[in-house]
Amino acid sequence: MSKKPKENINTYIFPTGDNMPKSEAWTYSLLLDHPFFIDNVKKIRQKLNIKENGFASYSEYYNWRAKNNQEHKEIHNEVENLINQFKIEKGLSRRIISIITEYIIYPYSIIPFLLKVDEKDKRKFTIGESFKKTPGVGMIIADENKEINKYRFIPGNIYLEIYPETTIRDVLSVFKLINKKRDKRNKKKIEVSQRETISKDVWDLHKQLKTDDEIKSLINEKYGTEFGYSDIAVYKKRYKDALMDLKRF
Repeated sequence: MSKKPKENINTYIFPTGDNMPKSEAWTYSLLLDHPFFIDNVKKIRQKLNIKENGFASYSEYYNWRAKNNQEHKEIHNEVENLINQFKIEKGLSRRIISIITEYIIYPYSIIPFLLKVDEKDKRKFTIGESFKKTPGVGMIIADENKEINKYRFIPGNIYLEIYPETTIRDVLSVFKLINKKRDKRNKKKIEVSQRETISKDVWDLHKQLKTDDEIKSLINEKYGTEFGYSDIAVYKKRYKDALMDLKRF
C-alpha cells in the first residue's frame, strides 16, 4: 500500500482469536473459573455502574463504550490492579488486561479467545450487528487523545489504517503479508494437551453438581477414554491446582 496523507483515519481491528497460542486461551479459561477473579469482576461492575452480568448485546456495549471513555479508562486501571495479583507472565498480562477490560463491559467479547465455547454462547456472540456483517472483524475509531487510544488498542492485535482513497486491492495486498506472519506464528504455537482440556470439562461438570460417576460416564463418552471412578478426583485436583497456581484461594 502506498504512503497516504494521514487525515480522516479510520482504524480497523482484526481479532486474532483462532491464531493465538492455546496457552493464552488456557489462561483465560482459568481466570473465568477463579473465585477471586469472579468476585472482583462483580465488584468492578458494581463500582462503575455496569450491569451485574455486563451488557448483553453488542449495540448496548458499543453505545456505552462510545459515551464513556473516562469510565473505560477507570475499568482498565481496576483490571490492571486485579490481573497483577495473579501469577501471569508480564508479556501476556498486558494483553490479558486489555481483553478482560472489554469482558467486564461485554462478556461475549471474550468468546474468540477461549479454549472451548458452548454453541449457545457462540450463537449469542454472532448476533452482534458488527459481527453479523463482518465476521471476525470489529471496528474502532482512533481518538485524537493519545491517552484514550492507549486503552482502546489491544496489544498483539493487527490494525490497518484505512484512508478515503484506500481500495479493496490495497487491503487484500496487506492481508497477504498478515497471513504470512500468521502462518509463521502458528508453527510456534504452544498446544494445550488433551489432559488439560479434559480437566477443564471435569471441573465444569463438577460445578454443575454432577457426581463423579456421572462425570466419568460423560467424559468417557466424549473422549473415548476408559476412566474409572477414582480418575475423576485426580482431574478435579489437577484443575484446582492450576487455579491455585494463578492465585491461592
